[in-house]
Amino acid sequence: MNIMNRLETKFLTRPVLWSDTAILFYLASTKLLIHLLTSTGYGYFGDEFYWLAMAKHLDFGYVDVPPLVAYLAAISRSILGTSLFAIHLLPAIAGAVMVYFAGLTARELGGGRFAQWFSALTVLTAPYILYVCSVFTYDPFEQLATIIIFYLVIRIIINQETPTRTCARSWLLLGLAAGLGAMTKLIIIYTGGALVLSLLLTSRRKSFLTVWPWLAAVIAALICTPYLVWQSVHSWPLVAYFHHYALDSIRPHQQPLQFFISLFFFWLNPFFLPVWLSGLVYTLFHREGKKYRILGFTSLILVVFYTGLIKLEAREMVSACFPLLAAGAVWFEKMLTAAAAANRKGILWLKRVYIGVILVNAVLMAPMSLPLLPPPVLAQYWSATPNFIKRGDYEPGILPQHHRFSVGWPEIVEQVSSVYHSLPEVDRKNCMIWAGFYWDAGAINLLGKQYGLPEATSNCLSYQIWGEDQFKSGKAPAVAIMVDDFTPFPAYSYFEEVNPAKSFNANKYSVYRGGCLSIYICRKPKANFQKIWKKQVYYY
Repeated sequence: MNIMNRLETKFLTRPVLWSDTAILFYLASTKLLIHLLTSTGYGYFGDEFYWLAMAKHLDFGYVDVPPLVAYLAAISRSILGTSLFAIHLLPAIAGAVMVYFAGLTARELGGGRFAQWFSALTVLTAPYILYVCSVFTYDPFEQLATIIIFYLVIRIIINQETPTRTCARSWLLLGLAAGLGAMTKLIIIYTGGALVLSLLLTSRRKSFLTVWPWLAAVIAALICTPYLVWQSVHSWPLVAYFHHYALDSIRPHQQPLQFFISLFFFWLNPFFLPVWLSGLVYTLFHREGKKYRILGFTSLILVVFYTGLIKLEAREMVSACFPLLAAGAVWFEKMLTAAAAANRKGILWLKRVYIGVILVNAVLMAPMSLPLLPPPVLAQYWSATPNFIKRGDYEPGILPQHHRFSVGWPEIVEQVSSVYHSLPEVDRKNCMIWAGFYWDAGAINLLGKQYGLPEATSNCLSYQIWGEDQFKSGKAPAVAIMVDDFTPFPAYSYFEEVNPAKSFNANKYSVYRGGCLSIYICRKPKANFQKIWKKQVYYY
């Protein structure tokens, strides 16, 4: 009877189903459900073809990216297959975990229920996180790694006041998270550098007098070593890739004002800005929040990095905003608690209105992140969007760029198939399909099986290395079908005879924006075909 009374008292006074942790679980589950319900979307995202191709060419590195996500793609592909639902499951799970850790971050900062679920809500509704968790790329996993890194940094700050084994464990976990994050996307290196500079700017620099930060650095370095060795063996193609990336006119460098407009009006919710600024002030100047100055300094340093030095897009800043949003939520909660104690009902009503406005804006922005509307309807919706918001998209068009990248691939593969099957049988037996971009090659390889198409290759990024392996015997293909929206000039470097086979207008909503795609039939390969292939690579 006593046991029953204790159980009854426990569940009546602190219902498990309505605990703080349970609320975070519900919000994370909502995030997962949103992505599962929209997983079939418009079609495959262009970069997904590349990751699925890397899953078939597992290595310690690739021309432009670290290897970890390729292994995740291989695991997903081997267990679940290559359906849209299957490849979108892991990003959806990563998004759900992000929501949960955002709430935990607010909890570690001293936040109660409101701060925790509001912090989780910022991740749940942020347009950029909705977008990246709906496609399989390195972005959702990099965003998750960054949020976990900041969570561990906060844990270290708290535990450093009374050093325990927990503090040491947090340092080691930080090294693990940093290493795995860097092997997901190299942008983590900038976040890590900003954190180190922030430590040096505060009294926390004393941490470097202990062994734990150095052990964390060793762990991260060991995790990255295979990739560095691969880059060295292949003559550091990453350096050339970054050089071309910096010169790419498709990604214009944003001025600081446009950077912030893109960040808060396109990639984040504009109504998060007061909370972010509050978090910045709270961590830099508030008596209770100053011990978390590292968060404020890191955010400011990253802004300088991204707008002044390396000039990256505003979207790369998104994950670094969430710790300050959590800190701002904690400060808001403190003010709301004080208002409730003073019986200021107007402020409490203002809170409800504010949350409502955030949710309404999230719903209005959702079609720009998730595949919710048919392309013709989305095109009208997008055209009515204010230009200052659309400029946040680094390649404005008839649809948001990431949606255009998910439309039109079956039509392109079908056109390639018609040209391939028009060839005499003797030509088809020794025919190479050559795509201008990695996404065209990947689409042909994944979607072309139903048409009986041979494996496509390309000079683009890692496909160039895979193609080089394909031609190690020195035997060039007798016939090649080239697919590109450029002139056939590259083909003349490899073949004596290049003839147009077909030109067609791609889906007007696709990444090619209704432009004309051309297919060429190439014959009479040059004698030095293999040497030319080895030297020429297209870095996009």
